[in-house]
Amino acid sequence: MDVSVIIINYNSSALVRQCINSIITYTRDIAYEIIVVDNASPRDDINELQQEFPLVKWIQLSENIGFGRANNIGISSAEGEYIFLLNPDTILLGNSLYSFYQYMDEPGNSNVGVCGAALVNSKGDPATSYGNFPTFLGNFLSIGFHFLFRKYYAEKLDTGVASVKKSRCEVDYVSGAAFFARKNILNEIGGFDKDFFLYFEETELCWRIRKSGFKIMYLPSVSIVHLEGATTGKPDENELNHFTFYHFYRSKRLFYKKTKHFLAVYFYYAFDLLREINKSLFEKKISEISTKFRLMTKPV
Repeated sequence: MDVSVIIINYNSSALVRQCINSIITYTRDIAYEIIVVDNASPRDDINELQQEFPLVKWIQLSENIGFGRANNIGISSAEGEYIFLLNPDTILLGNSLYSFYQYMDEPGNSNVGVCGAALVNSKGDPATSYGNFPTFLGNFLSIGFHFLFRKYYAEKLDTGVASVKKSRCEVDYVSGAAFFARKNILNEIGGFDKDFFLYFEETELCWRIRKSGFKIMYLPSVSIVHLEGATTGKPDENELNHFTFYHFYRSKRLFYKKTKHFLAVYFYYAFDLLREINKSLFEKKISEISTKFRLMTKPV
């Protein structure tokens, strides 16, 4: 088996159907399997999908254990030499599996542990495809000074980059929405950290992969649609989503704790809090400040 595609589902049956259909439609010249790990979605939805796609391997969990841990379960049952982690809210636009496989299988790329695609939104505009690890300078500038260095900040310091680059390049991490990795490396370093429920799990995983001496590469020749926010029930843009906001900053603080000196963690997180306060002030959403403070200061 060349590639195992792993999709984590949580109440997203329509998106899963669309994603699987795009894989089947475009994938050629490669041996692959599709594994769907379901985080305790309604059983009726899963039964319908199982009947529609009998060749897909289904793993039903009794509770929602989060993105990273569910992927670890999928990886443990995968037979492929390579693992392709794919969000249910993605749509392939071409033979992505073969393009990734061909690149990774080249002898000169044996030091590449993970590669990712150029993600676009439903309109075809660049979406967050990769990012930079948080730095002291980046966090400091993010409180409001990043506008003075817009281009430099966007490419070199921002933790989420919607790139328009046309050439391959090494990056700190690639989006977990389309994450192509060598299975032996994932097994060697232990897969995703179970402490992360949602967000930053791929960032922390890439941190360990890079520390092990492997590269993370961005391949703009592979384009995939990512309907960002579709799986988390993205609300009105004017409304603060408490669930996603809390888990985003909880996971970001976890990342700091696992990768930074313990004293630096407080400075990094203070800049995050200042950024969110400034954002609320700028957008004239003063009533959000106390809620954001409460959510961001909950114990991890």
